[in-house]
Amino acid sequence: MLAAFNIKESVLKMTNSQKGVSLNEIIDYLDYVNKVRYSEDEINEILKELSNEGKVHFNKQLWLKS
Repeated sequence: MLAAFNIKESVLKMTNSQKGVSLNEIIDYLDYVNKVRYSEDEINEILKELSNEGKVHFNKQLWLKS
């Protein structure tokens, strides 16, 4: 059985592996990995949650690991 796709973990993986990612890059990555196109609102909500948890932050139009 395949493990459930964890969108938060995928977003964190992106912010950990790069020097910042844009909202569009996150959406494109999730589309490629999960074959589901997420809306900007959906991803912004997840990024807001991760930001409130102190795991990511926004700087100069990019999301970065905190």
